[in-house]
Amino acid sequence: MSYRQEVMEESINLIKSFENDSLFQAEIKGETPDEDLSIHMDSAESLAIGYGLDLLLNSREQLISIFNQANEQTGEEFDYEELRLFERIADYRRLTETRARETFVRQNTNIRLPGLRYANAVFHIVANDKFRMVEQIVNNGVDTDYYSLLGIREKSAIFSMAYNTGYGLFYEKVNGRIDFNRPYNSLIYLREYLDNKDSENIEERKTAIEARTRVWYEIRYNSCQEAWNRRNGGEGLAKRRYVEGDIFQLYDEETITPGEASWILDKLRDESITRVNPDDRRTYRSIESIATVFEENFYAPDSVERHRRLNDPMKGIADIIKDLDKRLKMVLCYLSNTAENLQERFYPDGEWYEVREYEENTSSKDCPVLEDYDLSQARIEEGREKIYLSANDAIYQELRNRFENNYGSDYRGYLEAKTGKEIEIEYYQESEDNTALLNTLLENYHDNFDISRQD
Repeated sequence: MSYRQEVMEESINLIKSFENDSLFQAEIKGETPDEDLSIHMDSAESLAIGYGLDLLLNSREQLISIFNQANEQTGEEFDYEELRLFERIADYRRLTETRARETFVRQNTNIRLPGLRYANAVFHIVANDKFRMVEQIVNNGVDTDYYSLLGIREKSAIFSMAYNTGYGLFYEKVNGRIDFNRPYNSLIYLREYLDNKDSENIEERKTAIEARTRVWYEIRYNSCQEAWNRRNGGEGLAKRRYVEGDIFQLYDEETITPGEASWILDKLRDESITRVNPDDRRTYRSIESIATVFEENFYAPDSVERHRRLNDPMKGIADIIKDLDKRLKMVLCYLSNTAENLQERFYPDGEWYEVREYEENTSSKDCPVLEDYDLSQARIEEGREKIYLSANDAIYQELRNRFENNYGSDYRGYLEAKTGKEIEIEYYQESEDNTALLNTLLENYHDNFDISRQD
């Protein structure tokens, strides 16, 4: 099976864009490339041709095999013998100064692939081989077949990272060799996500969502030490990791539930996750703060958009937080007989909120939004005794207190009273955490809640 059936087209285009953007631009514009098909320096240490075929890293035997396959597939011929390719590669290896290497490349532009079709053939031969690493990355050192649990987004992100760096972003090196028994956090949390993602148990589902959030962070913000330490080549690598995090995807905007949004927000604000910024030597706590520093000092969405090959708009951390806030369930709120400043009560920090009109027998998310509604003057009006407010921490806290005061630990009694259905208590016995329970209740029975201040 071809790797192209296993990954997103966006991932393939992303790799092409970062490996040889001028060649890729010519391809998507339908132009005929010329010098873009010639040898070029991928970095100060690398010599490549086409879409990033490394002429130094690959052995003579590997290169001959790749070119022979491409010659056969396309009917075109890249005559590496006539071009004295391997002699010239040896000449390049002997050069130690960057300026001398740049001069060498300018003087040898006749070493070029026959055409764009040939360049794509070489790319697909190499990519098909590189894709085999995806299974090795997730399965090495363990007995579980994690590869079979991967979705197309996970495969696509790992594929792009492996194409660029091999195993280096997933396993530590010991004495210069990859140690498959010492995975990095990105792989540890990916496996934790895969272990729990299909569970019906609320705590295990929460574990899965938090683990995926951590993987997304590791890829997008924490995997490029070259950028954080401002080393040569760090810019391009950081941009690539940033976009690969988007391909991996933090959450699906079409299917995310309010409970999942709450779990992701909690993880983004978890202060046990820390990173030292070498620029100011300060320790930043939480993914949110680390991501903010990264986007302010290194790369934000607008700086990588040119290289991005996804259709949906890229969001920075601030917009992600705002979007997740909006996805928390609406909570029914009775209005007081007298004016009550609900904004001061529940949203004192000026955070986002939404007010919706109450409609009987209608889910809050389907009720109409009340535009320009003044929460500071909320009171009973003719025909309006109830409104919906978007839930935040203060509202959750009040709901939790009300639950504890009125029902104690009688989860079954509460749910049966609210839903009119017989509830299987075993499902909830696994968690004594009222907060987790209430998140579940809010997700499923949000229209049954009310918050009021008795006057």
